[in-house]
Amino acid sequence: MGQDIRAPEVIDDEATHASANSTTASSVSVSLGYRLRSRGLQTTRTQRALVRMYSRDEYTVHQIGEYMNLTPSAIWAAIRNEAGDNLDEDRGYCDGIVGDVINVDAVDIRDLQSDREAQAEELEVEKVLQGDARTSCATHEDPDSDLEVIGLWPTSLVRPKKMGTRERQRQPRTSRPGPLTSPGPSQFTSVASMGARRSLPRASGKSSKMKQRGVEQTSIASPAEVRASQPSPVRAFLGELAYPLGRLGDAIIAFGITTNLELDVFSGMREEWVLLQAFLFEKHGVTPLEWIVLKSGLEARAAKQNTH
Repeated sequence: MGQDIRAPEVIDDEATHASANSTTASSVSVSLGYRLRSRGLQTTRTQRALVRMYSRDEYTVHQIGEYMNLTPSAIWAAIRNEAGDNLDEDRGYCDGIVGDVINVDAVDIRDLQSDREAQAEELEVEKVLQGDARTSCATHEDPDSDLEVIGLWPTSLVRPKKMGTRERQRQPRTSRPGPLTSPGPSQFTSVASMGARRSLPRASGKSSKMKQRGVEQTSIASPAEVRASQPSPVRAFLGELAYPLGRLGDAIIAFGITTNLELDVFSGMREEWVLLQAFLFEKHGVTPLEWIVLKSGLEARAAKQNTH
C-alpha cells in the first residue's frame, strides 16, 4: 500500500469537512421527511371546522376524506383540535359567515363565459316570448281584409296584403277554409269570404222588411189555439214537483184528472189516493220513488187549498 505523503493539517481539514457534510445531509433528510409527513396535516380553518361538524354528524373518516380530499391523519388532527382552534367559532365557519376568501382570479374564465352565455340565451328567449304575446294580443279581425289570422305571426312571415276591388268582385260568395303554408307549427289561418261579410247588411235589411211584412200579415190566433199551445194543468203540476214526473201526465189524465179544479178536489180526498196509486203501479209501472214525489206534491197542493 502507498503511504499518504500529504501534510497532517490537510488530512485533518478534510476529515472535518466530511464530518460537517454528513451532519448537514442528515439534517436535510430529517427536515424533508418532516415536511413530507406534515404535508397532509396542512388544512384551512374552514376545513377543520367542517371536519368536526361532519364527525359530529357521524360521518366516517373515510367518507370525510373522500368528500374533502383530505388524508386520515389530517382528519384526525382536526378532530383532536391539534391546531388549537376556538371551537366556539366553528359554527361561523361552517355557515360561511367567516372563513377563507375566495380567490376570484383563480376561477376558470370559461365557467364565467358559459354562465354569461346561458343568461344571454334566457334573456333572448324571454324577449321572443314577450314579443309573441304582444303580437297575439294585437292580432284582430279586419272587416276589409280577406284573411283572418288566428295565432302568432313569425318575424319571417309577411302578412298578406289586401286584395283590390276587382279581385274582391271576382271572389265567390263563400269559400271553404284553405291551408296556410308557414314555417312554424303554431300558425293557423282560416280564410273567410269577403262577399259573405259584405252580404250581412243586405241580409239584415231583408230581415227587417220581412218583419214589417210579417206584422202586416199577422192574423189573430183563436182562443182554442192559445189554449192548445199552453201546457195542460196536469203537466204543469207534474213539472213543478221536486222530481219532475212529466211522463205520468198521460196516465193521470187517463185516470180522469184533467183540470186544476179536479186536481184541487182530488188533492183534498186523501183516502182516495190509494186508487190512483194502484192505477199507476199496475198499468204504468210507476216506481215507489215516483209515487212518493207525487204524493208529496198532492199534500202540498192540499195544504195550499186549506190556507186559502
